[in-house]
Amino acid sequence: MIVIDNKSGLKIGDPDSLPETAQVELGDLQTAMENLILSASGWRKIFAADGQEQSFTEEVQPADILLAALMAQSFADFLAEDIDKGVPRSRGCRIAVGTDSRPTGPALADAMIRVFAGDDFDIEYLFITAAPEIMAYTGSRAAIDAFVYISASHNPPGHNGVKFGLDDGAVLEGRWSTLLIDRFRRLCRDASELERVKQLIKETPADRIEEIYRGVEHRKETAAAAYYSFTMNTAFGSGPSLKNVLACELEKYPLGVVAEFNGSARTLSIDTGLFKELGLAVHALNERPRQIVHRIVPEGESLEPCRLELEKIRQKRPEFLFGFVPDNDGDRGNLVYFDERSGSVRILPAQEVFALSVLSELAYLRYSSLQEVPADRTAVVANGPTSLMIDRICRGFKAELFRAEVGEANVVALARKLRSEGYTVRILGEGSNGGTIIHPSAVRDPLQTILSLVKLLRLPADKNGRDLLDIWVGAAGGSGCPSDSKKRGFGEVLGSLPRFTATGVFEERALLRIKTQEHARLKAAFESIFSAEWRDNGRRLEERFGITGWRELQFEGSVEREGTGPDYRSAEGAGGLKILFQNEEGEDTASLWMRGSKTEPVFRLMAEVPGDDPEGESEMLEWLREMVIEADRRASAGA
Repeated sequence: MIVIDNKSGLKIGDPDSLPETAQVELGDLQTAMENLILSASGWRKIFAADGQEQSFTEEVQPADILLAALMAQSFADFLAEDIDKGVPRSRGCRIAVGTDSRPTGPALADAMIRVFAGDDFDIEYLFITAAPEIMAYTGSRAAIDAFVYISASHNPPGHNGVKFGLDDGAVLEGRWSTLLIDRFRRLCRDASELERVKQLIKETPADRIEEIYRGVEHRKETAAAAYYSFTMNTAFGSGPSLKNVLACELEKYPLGVVAEFNGSARTLSIDTGLFKELGLAVHALNERPRQIVHRIVPEGESLEPCRLELEKIRQKRPEFLFGFVPDNDGDRGNLVYFDERSGSVRILPAQEVFALSVLSELAYLRYSSLQEVPADRTAVVANGPTSLMIDRICRGFKAELFRAEVGEANVVALARKLRSEGYTVRILGEGSNGGTIIHPSAVRDPLQTILSLVKLLRLPADKNGRDLLDIWVGAAGGSGCPSDSKKRGFGEVLGSLPRFTATGVFEERALLRIKTQEHARLKAAFESIFSAEWRDNGRRLEERFGITGWRELQFEGSVEREGTGPDYRSAEGAGGLKILFQNEEGEDTASLWMRGSKTEPVFRLMAEVPGDDPEGESEMLEWLREMVIEADRRASAGA
């Protein structure tokens, strides 16, 4: 009996239809694992049965179904262990399960749910749900002990994967993720475990699965309500006052947003209703789940349909000033905006999306408290390749900036550590992809990005006559803003930012395929090459960019180390490496960054230079590429 989701019209699953896994042997499983990427950021591979990245098939090969089942079994065993301050969890605990909108999600969820249910776990299945929604639901419900989210984030639709988390609503941090990965690898080598999950899939009663599937509608309604409450409390605090003030301003000074959902999980979330309730005008497109009309990663060309739509709608409704595009799991989204300075609609680079969020939230701390935040107790956490714009913004607000390795779990772990030491860490995230996290959330969320920007554009002046932009301009040493704050647009706000030009890390030119699998060896070769290049090209860098010195930073997990050589990184050397350049005043002014992806078979590169200087950025990036290519050649040759 097929169960249909009433809201989307999509098939949730068929409790009576068992996956055909009986013929899968251990060797088939090992073959299926060959392209599986396991990291703290997620477990991912192409799960589409036809093996195509861009596939929209719902079918999954039997060996991959069993991979998903063993993922569930490894997490079930993990939850039963003594992992939380000596208090063992029981197999009777409750797990929230959800998927993004990829076609293979239901098949993988079906296998995992059958294993969990057969192992005596209670399941709350949300079907297609945005990542921030299932995580907020988990974190706000005392009855839920953990979550499993089936998604490959920004990867093409034929990919899929899994993220795991506990009752705090955050993705497992590094130490627990490592333990879980180790357990999963062991299970995949054990023939008895393979037979065990086959039996669980086969023997879990169909009526138990049907009950879980028929509970989806109610669970989704409950999760949406929890997510709405959590989102509003995160953005405005528990009281209604500032939210109501903003709603009144939006009624007097309208603001509209284009929501180009690209068929993502956000199509079934709270976005449109929340915007309208706050007073924003909304124009949505590609708003049916799986209506994926362009590449999933929300950068560059993926933003062009939204840009064109905003351009079109503004001809009749000039209050529409911006639009957003999420990735498939809906945990981040980037923007297009109308620039009143040029009279055109433009794509906002991911680094500037995060910079505006940081600017807004640091100003909001002062605005909402009506007092200066103590300088030594405020911090921002970002990832290694986040732009130097954030350094300048933090300096203006006298906030400390801390950096972690790329990966949501890493910045969240570092922020928690800082809070335990007495810091106020309201905002954290990954500037390199525009991802914004506002405490107490522990996941990137484009709703928080948008609400930060709406506050920046429309919150009225406080009792001292300052709105958020006034507060920022004053903190940065300016004397005020020239225009009527009630009519502010993005151009004026962006004009107040410190100017840097950085590579978009999802641009094709930022990706490099290398032969060397030993990243520590490659980095050692790179350091030798860079040292020689600095001796030969130091004068040119000074003349071109004002660079007079440099230092090296290494990021692994939530730890940042300054220094060159193997003593400053782990034996694997899999974290990020950054060369930070200084000018003659000792101020950080440019950078080079490199890191092997842990979720894709690529090496990512980034360069950043001061000012609006695309040619300079391109020059620096090409220099970095040449050095990494040579380092790869030497490392792969055993030099």
